[in-house]
Parts: sequence; C-alpha cells; structure tokens
Amino acid sequence: MSKEGRSQALEWALNLIQQYEFVVLDTETTGLGPEAQIVQIAVIDHRGNPMIIQNIKPSVSIPASATAIHGITDVTVANAPLFEAVYPLLNTLLENRVVVAYNAAFDSRMVEQTCMIYDLPPINVASWECAMEQFACFYGQWNDRYRGFRRQKLTTACTHLGIPAGNAHDALGDAQMTLALVRRMAELCQEEVPPSAAESPRAPLPGQQFCVGQLVRHVRYGEGVVIGSNLHPNGEEVQVLFPGAIGQKTIFAEYLKPVE
Repeated sequence: MSKEGRSQALEWALNLIQQYEFVVLDTETTGLGPEAQIVQIAVIDHRGNPMIIQNIKPSVSIPASATAIHGITDVTVANAPLFEAVYPLLNTLLENRVVVAYNAAFDSRMVEQTCMIYDLPPINVASWECAMEQFACFYGQWNDRYRGFRRQKLTTACTHLGIPAGNAHDALGDAQMTLALVRRMAELCQEEVPPSAAESPRAPLPGQQFCVGQLVRHVRYGEGVVIGSNLHPNGEEVQVLFPGAIGQKTIFAEYLKPVE
C-alpha cells in the first residue's frame, strides 16, 4: 500500500467536502461503446438530496447484455422521456459544477456522446472528479500491467470502508454509495492525516508574494494550495496543488489571487 497515495486520496475527499458544493452523478447505459446511450441517470447534491432521478428512452433497443447488468429493458423505459427532454434540467444541474462520479471517465463520456447523438450542445461542468481513481490510490493494490493502482468495484470499495452496499447498478443507488464513500474517506482524513501545511502557512521568503500552505485561486483551475515557490527571472513561480485530476501546476504569481 502506498502511504502517499492513501494520504493524497483522503485529502482529495476532505477538500471536496470542505470547499465545494459538488454534485454526484451516475448513469446506466445501453452499453460501453461509442454509440451507447444513457437509459437512467441520477444526480444528487453534496448533502445527498436527489436533484434528478430519471429513466430515459434511448433511440435504440437496449441489448440483453446491458439489461443483464442493470435490469433495465425496453419495457422499463417505454414511457420514459427521450434524452432531449431531460437535457435542459440536466444542463442546469451540471453546468459549471464540480461533478463527482465513480468512474468519471465513463460517465462523462456517456453524457457527452448522448448529447452528440441528439445534436445537443455539450454540458460544460467545472470539473469531473473520479472517486474510483481516488479510491484505487487509497486501496493501494498495484497493477503491474498498467503501471498504476488497480481499480476496484464500487461495492468492493464500500464494503472495505464499512459502508452498506446499496442497490448496485441502479443510478440513484450508485450515486448514494459514491457520496457515502467520499464522506467516509473525508472522515478518515481527519482521523489519520496530520494537519497539512495549509493550516499553518509559512511566511513567504524575501521577494516572494505567496507562501507554502496559502490558499490561492486561478481563473481556470479554481482554488488550490501553494506547495512551493521560487524566484524566476520572469517573476515568482508558484507550485500549486489543485484538487482532483488537475493536480500540481506551476504558475506565475501574477495569475494567482489569494483566497481571503
């Protein structure tokens, strides 16, 4: 198990809980490929309140292989709305929001390609945050083939952290389990990880504007924590750790603003 990976994953969860009014999304689909469409979607807010729970009638028949996973058939969605009818509300809920999903790469692709199938504009979220990738770092099972941490099923992750496994492969059930997972990881962060430098910023060195541990904001990446700073002939270079997939960036001080 990687102690560093575990700590970073826990800090990711705590940062989400403390700083962002994120939403959690899950989808069930007609398949896995580039033509697959959403047949069920759920979005809940960071407190667990449902924002949308909706079956969706796709423009194609649902294959038996997909039904075998989530139990949704053509009969199930016979009277459900098409995606284009759900899109306005979904766009309102997700636009410019931090969206958490368990396997964000898949869910974000399903949202994007279903929009494309119906000739609808893409939904511009603030960021997609992947709870599956973070839990993989926390769990720490190395995969030699892919040179990274092995991804775990959502039910495996929940069981490992003592979270009751709900209605798996149901959009609402999976969204609720994902939120419970993030909350539990945030709790573990407070129990296990020593206070970060962000809680006790060190004074900046002479000639520097920002100090280690200081919260800053970037117009594109949002809020992050300064983890290093050095002088450069063209100005102060600041190393900032941003949440989720953004990670560490080196940015000139003139493009950063302190968070009051």
